[in-house]
Amino acid sequence: MSRRRDRLQLFSVAALLVLFAGCSGTTVPQSTKGAQRETGGGFVAQYDGGFTSVQCSLGTSGRFTFGGAGRAEYARTSTEIGKLTAHPTAGICQWNGEGRFASKRHPADSIVVTLSLDDGIGFGPCTDGVNYVVKRGTGRFARASGSGTLLFVCTGAGHGTQIDSWSGTLTFRVNSPRQSTERRTS
Repeated sequence: MSRRRDRLQLFSVAALLVLFAGCSGTTVPQSTKGAQRETGGGFVAQYDGGFTSVQCSLGTSGRFTFGGAGRAEYARTSTEIGKLTAHPTAGICQWNGEGRFASKRHPADSIVVTLSLDDGIGFGPCTDGVNYVVKRGTGRFARASGSGTLLFVCTGAGHGTQIDSWSGTLTFRVNSPRQSTERRTS
């Protein structure tokens, strides 16, 4: 009988230890599914494509459209399209417009930028750097921000082929992979 009583006491002590341990600050794994982190940084892209252009001059508005395919950091293989219009004001042509690039593999991942150029010569985007500012994004780039410069090298007058290079910054928020963290209980 003494063995049985010893076992019963040992079992009771073990049960009480487990019970008290649960109340004394143990750690419980907890998922952080859906947590977001900021990523991005330096941004470069290069595209080959075509353009059409009407020069801006005193009394004449200008127009520049472009599109192409290439590779962009964070979007990988992607396409671009954009349009700028110019209006002569106080001896310079002020070019403004919008551009968009999107991932070919995931077309819902895209970024829209505003484009601007103050051109004193009137030759337009093919000869001067165009400033860009991220306006909005979709998909993976839904909370994107950034800015930089877009440079064109154009072949042809009025229309032809172009190569362009983007350089600047791009940051955006992405969902972190599922992580296990510990939460203390009391």
